Amino acid sequence: MNTTLTPKQFPKLHQGISQAAAAMLYAQAGWSIFPCTQNKKPMTKNGFKAATSDLAQVRRWWAEYPDASIGAPTG
Repeated sequence: MNTTLTPKQFPKLHQGISQAAAAMLYAQAGWSIFPCTQNKKPMTKNGFKAATSDLAQVRRWWAEYPDASIGAPTG
């Protein structure tokens, strides 16, 4: 898919679907993401440095943390 998404499109992209499904959409679009808490604390061992668009990894993370928020490193 590798479509360029802007941050403004994020809220519209995943309205009405699960966090896991939204995470997969972001990864398919080429965004490096990671699971985080509602307070934006990364849930991965290596924090935001673990961010990836690898679909298999994203699928594993959201299988383990189905209610995780979606984090994307910036800067």
